[in-house]
Amino acid sequence: MATRQRISVLGATAAALLVVAPTGAAGTVVRDTVRAESATVLGDGRNLFVKVTYTCTTGNTLSVAVAQPPVKSGQRPLRVGAGLTTAKCDGRTYTLDVPVRPTGTFTGTWQKGRTAAVGAVISTVVQGKARLNASDSRQLLLR
Repeated sequence: MATRQRISVLGATAAALLVVAPTGAAGTVVRDTVRAESATVLGDGRNLFVKVTYTCTTGNTLSVAVAQPPVKSGQRPLRVGAGLTTAKCDGRTYTLDVPVRPTGTFTGTWQKGRTAAVGAVISTVVQGKARLNASDSRQLLLR
């Protein structure tokens, strides 16, 4: 393909992406973001919900993982849990509580008032393969 044709094809492709890309205020392009806001212990201490705020234009899965004590504490995590839900990726911002289920390595109960490592991920999962779109990892005090 000649250089002039390649430039023409690239220009047309870039223009098409700008036309169909979802936009936010003042015409800015929306990028995928996710943030773990808080983590709340309920019931018998084995039920945990992580409040997550996210915005995405691509993706189909929102997943959360929690470890207590946090991995960086130097102690082996005694309580580990994970949650998974469908992500609605239409360029709008959503906030929801994701239930976190204990995994096989879970010992005791989630400790309110103690820190936990919390991670949240927006990904595209197709035929068992995942592509990471956005992630967040932070230390949160369990409420």
